[in-house]
Amino acid sequence: METRSDPVTRAAPRLSRERILDPVNLTVFPSLVALVLARHAGVIAAEPLWKICGALVLAHFSATGFAACFTPGTDRAKPKLFLTISIALGGVLFYITGWGAILAVAFVAHAVVVVQSDGSRYGFTAIVVTLLTIVVGEIAVALGLVQSMISEPTGHGIAVLEAAVTAIVIALVTRGQREKELAEARERESEERFRALIQHASDAILVIDDTGGVMYASPAVGHLFGCEPDELERFDLTWVDPDHADAIIDLFGRLRSQPGAVVTADVPIRRVDGTSRWAEVRLTNLVGNPAIGGHVCNIRDIGERRVEHQQLLHDAQHDPVTHLANRRLFLERLDALMRDATPDEVVAVLFVDVDHFKQINDEFGHAAGDHVLVAVANTLSGMFRSDDLVARFGGDEFTVLLHDVAHTERAAEIADRVTKELSRAWSIDGHDVTLSVSVGLSVSPVRSTTATDLLLQADQAMYRAKRNGRARWECFEDSPAPVS
Repeated sequence: METRSDPVTRAAPRLSRERILDPVNLTVFPSLVALVLARHAGVIAAEPLWKICGALVLAHFSATGFAACFTPGTDRAKPKLFLTISIALGGVLFYITGWGAILAVAFVAHAVVVVQSDGSRYGFTAIVVTLLTIVVGEIAVALGLVQSMISEPTGHGIAVLEAAVTAIVIALVTRGQREKELAEARERESEERFRALIQHASDAILVIDDTGGVMYASPAVGHLFGCEPDELERFDLTWVDPDHADAIIDLFGRLRSQPGAVVTADVPIRRVDGTSRWAEVRLTNLVGNPAIGGHVCNIRDIGERRVEHQQLLHDAQHDPVTHLANRRLFLERLDALMRDATPDEVVAVLFVDVDHFKQINDEFGHAAGDHVLVAVANTLSGMFRSDDLVARFGGDEFTVLLHDVAHTERAAEIADRVTKELSRAWSIDGHDVTLSVSVGLSVSPVRSTTATDLLLQADQAMYRAKRNGRARWECFEDSPAPVS
């Protein structure tokens, strides 16, 4: 079975080769020349050249070879051992040249390599190894094992000062690295928290560039669009129903001209399977933000919420028994129609009352009475156009709003047909029930063109029909008879 190694581990051989082939390694050769010249000039200790040059070669290639085999910053790194070898061998070279602790500041370079590559936690090790190297070197000077270009005890005093300065510099480097690590850790934590929120957010998040290309799509896209996020390559108007495409175009048009602006719209999103779900689309223009460079599109599925809202709205405007429009919706539609009607438009209202409905309830029960109301409602609904409105006004009363009737005679024909269609024998719950209705008709303009007056006129005409024998219809006249 194929296994995958860690990216850092895979990169280690490459880093090793880069360290070995680093041009900086060539500086060992001019350094050897400089040591030879310094030896002849008498500015370093009078040690044999083979010993001085050998110390340089040993220190340089030991550190380089160790770093190549155990590359800092990788899983193979051995930071403590690298610090020990590189600083100790560097200390040998410095004390052989006779300048010892004065050159100890060079130890900072080794500390920086490890601290920056493997972490600030190795700063303490670098300080300890540096101080031990200086202490051992000064003991060697005191015992006469190596020469010193500085007379004693001045050399030891300078060594103490150099040790303190070097330790302080390494400590400052370590503190700077620690602060950087803490900042990076906070940033990683913030990024991981943000990524987790995005990964598990129910809202789909898209970043769309100014040309319409999708720069980013969150996982929630799969639930909303029914496809994988990487399948959404470009913003496409086929995402929305054709009836709402112009709204989206207008949305983007307004957004592009207003950097930082936020616009929202509720539109039906089309899924790849052809179905649609209502969604709240929130667009933010962040094209000018270098971290984003596009329009951020938050899409929230509001399908269930919209269905619930529509159901609540329907329940508020419809009768629960007959499912017709209720009094509230009828009055709203009538008022709007009368307000917007032109002088030559004919608007008619029918007021329908079921005769002797109380007797039906008493004889057959309220359940049968409800079924009578449903039968009347269904019959009325099937008799009118879609832009007319049939409503249960209350109890056993129904109203019909006829929009833009051709003429008054046509409204009278409709009233007559309603009366005849509903005044007949019915079979309700196995019972033979003879029904009749009294219908009142009011046509605008008569005396007034207000909605309230038109409805009142139809109601008065209905009561005239009841008084005149029921099972008939009457049209409102300018001088109606008294209503009893």
